[in-house]
Order: sequence, then C-alpha cells, then structure tokens
Amino acid sequence: MSAKIVLITVLLNGLLAIPGYGQDGSASAGRILPAPVPGSYPADIIVDFETETEYGIEYRFLESLDPAYHKYIFPLELSALPGERRTYTVEARPVIETGSAGGGTVPPVTRFTYVIDKQYPRAPRASLPNGLYPDTISVSFVTDGRDEIFYSIDRPLAEEARKWDGSPLELRNSGPLPREFNLYAYSVDEAGNAGSHVSYSYLLRAADSVRRDRLDILSPVGGRFANTQLLALDSEGFEWIRYTVDGTDPTVQGVLYSEPVIIDKTGETVLTVAALPRGGAVPLQTVVRYEVVEGDDTSYNVRSGTYPGEVTVNVRRSRRYYYTFAERLPGYADTQYTQPVTIQAPEGGIKYVSMRFRSDESIDRSGVDYRFFFVLDDRKPSVPHIVLRDTPPLNAATRVEIFGSEKDLIYFSTDGSTPDISS
Repeated sequence: MSAKIVLITVLLNGLLAIPGYGQDGSASAGRILPAPVPGSYPADIIVDFETETEYGIEYRFLESLDPAYHKYIFPLELSALPGERRTYTVEARPVIETGSAGGGTVPPVTRFTYVIDKQYPRAPRASLPNGLYPDTISVSFVTDGRDEIFYSIDRPLAEEARKWDGSPLELRNSGPLPREFNLYAYSVDEAGNAGSHVSYSYLLRAADSVRRDRLDILSPVGGRFANTQLLALDSEGFEWIRYTVDGTDPTVQGVLYSEPVIIDKTGETVLTVAALPRGGAVPLQTVVRYEVVEGDDTSYNVRSGTYPGEVTVNVRRSRRYYYTFAERLPGYADTQYTQPVTIQAPEGGIKYVSMRFRSDESIDRSGVDYRFFFVLDDRKPSVPHIVLRDTPPLNAATRVEIFGSEKDLIYFSTDGSTPDISS
C-alpha cells in the first residue's frame, strides 16, 4: 500500500471568497478552504475541503471522463505510482439550497490543481568524463537549472552531501604520486524527489610529473673512469626519452630509454639525451661527456644497476682501497675499505647511490677511478586504477581503462580469475 502523507494547513490569507454570497442569512458565506494548499508534492496526499456553506460543497475532476459534480463527503486521496507524475485538477463549488434567496444563481466554481510528482530527476552529468588528467582539473555539472544537485568528493553521500552552488569544483593533486578522486552526486527536483546516485572517477597525475622544464641525468657524470657506466635518468613526466652515445641528435635516431642500462662503450663518449615533456611540443636535450679507460683490477665483485632494496659491495683486499659517495675522485682522506658495505633503500622507497673507488696505487699514479651507480628500489607496485567510461549497471559494451605507475607491469583478467603473469 502506498504511504500517505496527511498535511494539515492553516490558511490565513487563502480563503476563497465566493462572489455573490455574503453574510445576509440567505446563504452562508460560500468560502472553500483546501488543505493542503494546491501545489506539487513528492508523495500521495489526502485533500480535505472545508466550507462555511450550510449545505456543503460538490466537486469534480477535470481529468475524469465523468463531467458530473459529486457531493463532497470524504477527503480525497490523490496518488501516483512510483516514477509517475500525475496532475489532479479539482473544481469545487458550494451547494445552494433550492428556493433560497440565492436560488437560481449559478454558484461560482473554484479550481485547485495538485501535482503528485514521483518522477525521479535525471542523474547529474559531470562536465568531464572518467579518465586520466593532469594534476589540476575543474569539474562542473551540466544542468537545466530546475533541479538542485548535491555532491561529495571521496566520501559517501550519506556522510557528506553538499549543495552545488554552480561554481566549478577544483580537484588538485599536490602529491608525488598519481591520485584518484571520486566525485559522487545526485539530483533533487522541485517536488523533493531524489534521483539515483552517480559517480565519476578522475585519476590525476602527480604534480611533479606533469610539467618538466629540465632533464636530469643521474648517471653518468663527466670524468674519466676505469669501468663502463650506467645510464640512469629521472624519467617521470615525459612522453618519451631517447639517447645516443656518439653525439648525434637522439630525436632522429636515438635509442628509446625505458629503464637504467649499462652503456657498453669505452673511450670518449658524448652522451646526448632528448626527452619530450608530457603535454609539451619541444623536446629537452642534455649532453654529458666522459671517458672510459678500462682498468685491469678484478677485485670488484659488484656491477652498477638496479637492485631490489639493497646491495652489498664486496672488494677483494689485494690492495688498500678508498671510497666516497660523493661525485669526485676519492683520495687518502676518504674512507678506507675494510669490510663489505651494504647500502639500503628507505622502506617502500627508492634511492640513487654513486660509489667511487680508487686503490692507493691509482691515487699515486692516475686520475682514473672505478665509479658504480646503484638504483635501490624498495617500492611496492601501486594498486591499479580501473576507470569505466559508463556508470554501472551496464547493459552494453563499454570502454575500460586501467592506469598505474609507469614503472609497474599490470596484469588483468576478465573471467573472474586472479590475474598473474600468464593472464
């Protein structure tokens, strides 16, 4: 059974005066008082009419196929089905006693219009679809101006629903990692009906990876070394990175850089690196000149590269060795190697370490040192973000986008099984 709302209204200025009927005793003043007042309601109502006439009132519905007036005895129940908007137009008039002073006069008719509106308003539509965006975006709602929109960001609507004032909503990611924002919203129409909830997901890139105005080469550096060098770049925020080792333009025929790699080249090297910033039009370019004079010292049992979390540097002590973590030639004033050295990344983070060695003989004879560069990576893969172009429930094919860190491999399945490397 549909729920009913009984509204009791005290109408002070809404009494309907019936012209031609006074207080002369020939007929009671023919004023009709409806309760509740005519208007739009989001639920079923019961309408009661009061009158000062001695013989009551009669009424009819204009929407009815029956044009006859009926004696008003009981309150009128006005209802609509869920999702329906129904209009009731009631004509009411006082009943006049036959043969009275007012007999023969056609009583005036008063018309009352009620709307039972259970239609659900349209769901709000955001100005931006789901997707991957820069670190800062502005989002508005597309509306016809009749419905009110309530929204929340990253919190359930039941906990925090704010009324949208028409101003754009600014979403900003100021952190070092991509961040997902979830925008929730629903509409409320003039009758008070609340529509279905909708959600939008925006993945904003990290603030420091959106606009790059310089290209940082972490390794190699300029100098003369006794071992081949590792190429390691700060690659976040670029569409592509290419390099050459012979001084030619890498934008034309450079090797695509994706991760740290040993440059297997001796002699003089002119390393040229070009990178296109994400969203940019002009590549950035950097040049490093260095020389590799291969040494014959086989005491080092370590190699430059990427290590998961930590690396242990072990040197056979056939000579006295000195080392430094600074980008300069080590000397007698630096730390003498006496035991294996373990270097660790911060928990859950990444660390770049340059470690340079020279033996006492090398310090006395030449300006060449062994330089090792380590990328210690203890980062855990971030949780991938799944973005649907359409809002569930879905009844047709849709587009699915999966976003994650540029350094992570993402595996997925569509049959409900747990994704793995073979998915």
